[in-house]
Amino acid sequence: MNIQANHRRGASLVEIIVAVGVLGVSLYAIGASIQATRAGTAQTVRALKAQSMASSVIEMLQAEKGEVARQLAGAQKIEIPQEGTRPWPGDRKYVWKAVVERGSDPFLARVEVRVFSPPEQSPEPLAVSSSLLALGPGGAQ
Repeated sequence: MNIQANHRRGASLVEIIVAVGVLGVSLYAIGASIQATRAGTAQTVRALKAQSMASSVIEMLQAEKGEVARQLAGAQKIEIPQEGTRPWPGDRKYVWKAVVERGSDPFLARVEVRVFSPPEQSPEPLAVSSSLLALGPGGAQ
């Protein structure tokens, strides 16, 4: 009877090994899910930043509508910059390109801005934003 009492007091080596194994697998799964969450959050932050940059470029083009109208005069479509992409001031991790296209209304143009990680890293844009650009009277006639 005394032998059974001693056997029930502690855990066997097999039980300890199984418990440590279950704990290890659980911690690995938790670590992997945290890493995946961080990666997803970083990607979302990059996309939001790129979308904000695209909107800022559209606002900049609207502010420079006279220059845009002069470049668009005599053309149906222009690209800004004409060749390649332009780096974002203050954050060289992003570049942008805008396409301005004349519409049926001479005072409006459609603009589409694409923001990329430098194209050598990824040819797919992080963000695409489009809008109408009000060129105003006497603009691109």
